[in-house]
Amino acid sequence: LLFQLISRERPNAVFHLYGPDNGNLAELKKLRKSLGLEKKVTFFSERTREELDLLARDYSFFLQTSPSEGFSISIAESMQLGLIPVTTNVGEIQYYCKHMINSVIINGFNDTVKDLMYLSKNPKLLSQIRMNSINTWTGSVLYRDDILLKCNDLLNS
Repeated sequence: LLFQLISRERPNAVFHLYGPDNGNLAELKKLRKSLGLEKKVTFFSERTREELDLLARDYSFFLQTSPSEGFSISIAESMQLGLIPVTTNVGEIQYYCKHMINSVIINGFNDTVKDLMYLSKNPKLLSQIRMNSINTWTGSVLYRDDILLKCNDLLNS
């Protein structure tokens, strides 16, 4: 529903979702149709990390509206790729996502749309938030790499 409001303000906006069908795709396609978003919302199959790294260059935002969350690996990885998270302020997210500093925190859909429209009209601020998003994790080891290092340590001990 958030994207529906965004698309009303920005008719050229698109929303691409990547990942496996865990049983919800048919329902999501019905929702897309009922909202009149068939030409704006596209579902893609799962991609490799390398493919996602390349795809991220063409996007500005990463949308995650979870009602509950622990540490969100997808948010952290999206930030490392230069995507600005548009997310709920739940779980651990509240400790590393700061509204209009390195992310956009959802505080009601209408206010979030206003924030996104403001950013779209202020490319300098958008760029600064993007850089802050990347810098949030600069020097941090990626989760995937950390797991591989730990596994290697175990194998070599």
